[in-house]
Amino acid sequence: KGGKLSRAYTITTRIEENEKGIALWLKHPIMGYGYNRLRYIRVQEVLNHAGATFPSSYITLLVASGLTGLFSFIFLFFAFFKNASFNGRLLIFIVAFSSLFDNIFLNNFIITIFFILMTIV
Repeated sequence: KGGKLSRAYTITTRIEENEKGIALWLKHPIMGYGYNRLRYIRVQEVLNHAGATFPSSYITLLVASGLTGLFSFIFLFFAFFKNASFNGRLLIFIVAFSSLFDNIFLNNFIITIFFILMTIV
């Protein structure tokens, strides 16, 4: 039977959470709030295990570190991309694109892989 394909609850929830993140970012646009403080500044109806992040890695970085941190992150991402091999570039592209829609990059496993790859290159 599987899942109902017309169900849009998760899509609308992700959009609403990202909108909340942008609203928080507008209050502290330059430096953000700090990553460890996100759980405490978020106003939520129900606290859950994902209370410290937003659905998009970029929104999480933007709220946590402001424009300063997001631009630094993007600069480092492009610098790493420029020096990577074809397979490394492919991995960077996949992670960067999927991080738009899900909090992929801030996963400990992915960050560890990137740190290992940066030391090898």
